[in-house]
Amino acid sequence: MDLPYKTLTSKRLSSLVKIIRVSTIIGVVGIAISILSTLLHLFSIKFLNPGLFVPSFTLIFISGILAVLVSFEESYRVYAETRSSEDKLDK
Repeated sequence: MDLPYKTLTSKRLSSLVKIIRVSTIIGVVGIAISILSTLLHLFSIKFLNPGLFVPSFTLIFISGILAVLVSFEESYRVYAETRSSEDKLDK
């Protein structure tokens, strides 16, 4: 399994990027457990509650939203630094 959001970087929010990656992995594992539990439930084998799907999907969704915000912040930071250096060169 490849690391989720491996190209996502941030100079100021690097700890949030790590949290996003970990929560995405937890969500994917939760969905895999939910699917396995549902399949086992079809054969009348009680493994876990198949209701783990919705919280896992919600965790992945929130991680995606946070990844978009971090990406936006990083691109804006790079834009602002570039703009600032261009303004200094013009003076």
